[in-house]
Amino acid sequence: MPPLSEILKTTTTPNGTPWLTSARVGDGYLLRYAGMADFILNGAGSQLTCWRVEPGVSADTIRHLVLDQALPMVLNRRGREALHATAIVTPKGACAFSGPAGSGKSTLPASFFLAGFGALGDDCLPLVEQNGSIQVLPGYPGMRLGRDALEALSAASGVTAPVADYTSKRRALALPSAKNFPREPVLLSRIYRVVRPKEGEP
Repeated sequence: MPPLSEILKTTTTPNGTPWLTSARVGDGYLLRYAGMADFILNGAGSQLTCWRVEPGVSADTIRHLVLDQALPMVLNRRGREALHATAIVTPKGACAFSGPAGSGKSTLPASFFLAGFGALGDDCLPLVEQNGSIQVLPGYPGMRLGRDALEALSAASGVTAPVADYTSKRRALALPSAKNFPREPVLLSRIYRVVRPKEGEP
């Protein structure tokens, strides 16, 4: 790996555990996920390379880091906006749900998916302007849900796979809408902010 020339940002999880360090490396960027893997993104944002994987880190974890963590940064580097949100397809366009971790921004859309509404993606929604309107580019139909959400939605018996080594969430892969996953951009109609009520609030 070329030598680091500048640390750009270091982020931590809510409990203070190191998560991501980004730095300049040659004419590109390093994305270092603490204790898991390093990725190198070239300066143009056209090539993402998994440079190093820590011993014992699973392929599920690497897939999750690429799909749900690194690719949104790649899109931003290439000049595209990407919402940290999950979306469904309605007759009037895409309806997105945004919110902090644990707020239910994946669980709520999953209930719509199970009812047969189309999926657009989970957690990362790339946006593009077309014909004077904002469109959502399709991501992938799988959903990342906790065990309690899977059971509450009666989806626990469906096809699931581990998300990553550091979380108990499962990737639900057999939602009814997966077979109708859109292949073209969808008009963005609404964005809803999902928040949990504070303790004591109704």
